[in-house]
Amino acid sequence: MSRKTQPTLCVLDLGTSRTRVLAAVLEEDRLRFLAYAAQPSQGVQKGAVVNLQAASQGIALAVEQAERQAGIHIEEVTLSLTGAHMRGLPNHATYSLAGRSREISQQDVQHVLDLAQQMELPEGYELLHMRALEYILDRQPGVRDPVGLVATRLEARTLLITGASGPVQNRVSAANMAGLKVQELLFTPLAAADALLQAEEREQGVALVEVGASCTGVLAVAQGAVQHAAVIAVGGDNFTRDVAIAFNTPLTAAEGMKHSFGQVLTAGMSERAEIEAPGIGDHPSRMILHRQFCDHLRERAEELTHQIEDDLRRSGWLHRLGAGIVLTGGGAVLGGFAELMRQQLRLPVRIGVPPLLEGMSVEFAKPEFSFLLGGIMAAQRRFRRRQEQPGLWQRFWSRLETTS
Repeated sequence: MSRKTQPTLCVLDLGTSRTRVLAAVLEEDRLRFLAYAAQPSQGVQKGAVVNLQAASQGIALAVEQAERQAGIHIEEVTLSLTGAHMRGLPNHATYSLAGRSREISQQDVQHVLDLAQQMELPEGYELLHMRALEYILDRQPGVRDPVGLVATRLEARTLLITGASGPVQNRVSAANMAGLKVQELLFTPLAAADALLQAEEREQGVALVEVGASCTGVLAVAQGAVQHAAVIAVGGDNFTRDVAIAFNTPLTAAEGMKHSFGQVLTAGMSERAEIEAPGIGDHPSRMILHRQFCDHLRERAEELTHQIEDDLRRSGWLHRLGAGIVLTGGGAVLGGFAELMRQQLRLPVRIGVPPLLEGMSVEFAKPEFSFLLGGIMAAQRRFRRRQEQPGLWQRFWSRLETTS
């Protein structure tokens, strides 16, 4: 089979700490791994592009690295979308079927979903994703696919995932400046959920918690649909910054110490064990108590877990999560974090590790790759839709292009 009939799909994760690229080839219905590249992010702070030129240069370096690995040319990407500005807003739309009972068509469903998109958003915000939660036929809730059923009135409950237009467009502009066309913007927890959540969890009620570098995404999924979405402005970098300040050590050293010695369950830990904390600049290294180091991490972990708990309680989902919590993202691997969360929330917690593509080594079987692997699955679905309705999808995503 020629490469012409084997499309290359690419996901770009423009993160606070790293810019990452994953490329795969679609062979019939299978995805095969081609390349992975990562570069330190430039011009990105707390998930937002603050220097367009620097961010685009970081993207270009990561893309070029992936191209060299796979011997391909990357032109189009699925681009990650995150940040504390992201909001999930519930909405409800009603469509009267001409006042008489009749069979509901696909066009009727599309019409009620179009109505649901017309919600007035906060100033400066735009709609990025819409998920149908359920359909209601003549006041009968719980319908997932109304096509072919008979009713006089069709209603849709939806979740609109929105973001501030400025930060969203700045990410697209950085990719465009690097010579890339953005085919899709993808809210990172949604992609992670697609890669990680099992069918039974989706039905019974589960919260996906994605701990990234600058923020933490929270989704509540039940009855097969995403019911709630939020972002908390705390991520792995906050843990690192806490210990860097407390022990007067460089951020890069604090990050390494967190990965090597980090533990948030400090009960029973030795009171005398010490670890080395490098000094800043010409200041010498010094020995610090390991438990004292971990106490700072524990305090931040407890604070973040409380914020997650508060968000789920306010949304009404805290006590409706029969399948508990799936913890993922780079911050999920901090020692004892999943157990601390289980103890605080009194819910089962598992660490979500994504399934690998054909040809991928086991080193990618880590929570930090959940978005990239979920994103490549989304790119595959989008490619299939474009094959079925090429004109529609080209028009829909053309708004993402900007002049570089």
